[in-house]
Amino acid sequence: MQPAEVDTGDEVWEELNPGHPLVGPPPDLAPPLQITAPLLLNADQLSWESLEHLIVALAREVEGAVRARLYGRRGQKQHGIDVVGYFANGSLTLYQAKRWRRFTADNLTEAVREYVDGKRPFAADRFVVVTTAYIGDTAVEERLQQLQLEYYPLDIDLWGCQQLSDQLARQPEVVTRFFGRATAEIFCVSEHEMASNLLDRSRIGSDLRAFTDPFALDVHRVIQVEGEATSDRLPLLPTYVGRQHDLQLGEIVAAADCGVSKLAVLVGESSTGKTRACWEAIQALPTGWRLWQPIAPSPAQALLDGVASVASKSVLWLDELAPFLSTPRDEQGELVAAALRDLLNDPTRQPVLVLGTVWPKDWDVLTALPDPGQPDQHREARTLLTGRSVSVPSAFDDSALKKAREASHTDRRFAEAVEQARDGVGIHELGLVVAS
Repeated sequence: MQPAEVDTGDEVWEELNPGHPLVGPPPDLAPPLQITAPLLLNADQLSWESLEHLIVALAREVEGAVRARLYGRRGQKQHGIDVVGYFANGSLTLYQAKRWRRFTADNLTEAVREYVDGKRPFAADRFVVVTTAYIGDTAVEERLQQLQLEYYPLDIDLWGCQQLSDQLARQPEVVTRFFGRATAEIFCVSEHEMASNLLDRSRIGSDLRAFTDPFALDVHRVIQVEGEATSDRLPLLPTYVGRQHDLQLGEIVAAADCGVSKLAVLVGESSTGKTRACWEAIQALPTGWRLWQPIAPSPAQALLDGVASVASKSVLWLDELAPFLSTPRDEQGELVAAALRDLLNDPTRQPVLVLGTVWPKDWDVLTALPDPGQPDQHREARTLLTGRSVSVPSAFDDSALKKAREASHTDRRFAEAVEQARDGVGIHELGLVVAS
């Protein structure tokens, strides 16, 4: 079907109906982007014909024009007009295309005056100069403001490569049509992804899967076996030997993943495996969980400063809980305990998982009732912690010791530990199942 032409004297309009070639696919695509996180589309690599197609798509599909027309034939004087967009409110927008690699302030003035000082076949409300060049020169921006004042009430706009990219960032179908599917997949951001990105920026902590180094979370380093060759390097952590407390901790983590906020405090002596147990437990959490470890300027102050930004599906990593709850100023520790209670009881932020470790002597201080007549310095801490302990024994029971002996066949570190240990005591002191 031939394009519908309308003769209005010495001008010829082409109605851009659904059968018009400019409404269909472009004759060619821009090459795929070569980077994985682009800021700009490579619009300068579109052919002139494809750029015309893109302007029609912008008018109709992005800006919402109910009709669009191509002005004139090739070679005809077009009075600075390429495409006309008609909008439902009765307004008209004119689009003029400039497929240039460089666009100056003088180029902008020339483009605008070509239209406003020309024949001006009809009165438009808005005039948009579209160029494939990057507009970063302040001189161009200043000239645009001057022209807007000079030709008011005509609304003059300028779209460079950055503006085109901004408009197309949420238009995957248009980007696919003109730049290819590969570019659309790495360039376009859906509304859901945009909301998720904004949410991530407002949430404290990092993606749980980003924590691949257990030592960064204070899991103790393992011993190095004498004579170990570089080429025969053992795994970063030895095989984990689970015990009864791991089953209890696993149930708590599973409940959190099902939507219930939970606090678990592993209570045990130094080097009994408390932190390693927490590390192993969080590996069961699915994608979407985050982890936050408050550190600076002090653990307690960091938690007070950031706890309001803790969102659903967050793990609070409070290894060595005493510095959080038993501070040089005990009132600060009580504020921390109260803040954690508020977090755990907040239905709008469920689920969160708070994991802590503590020595028995510190646990006793934080949970003991005060002597008669003495101030209750840890009331909030005691209320927070009561019923939330997971006891970690200092020795392996028979079942765990059997597993350790089995592991010693493939890990020389276990073999040395088992040989030196007596009745399951001493394996953790050698750093083999890790953590204080």
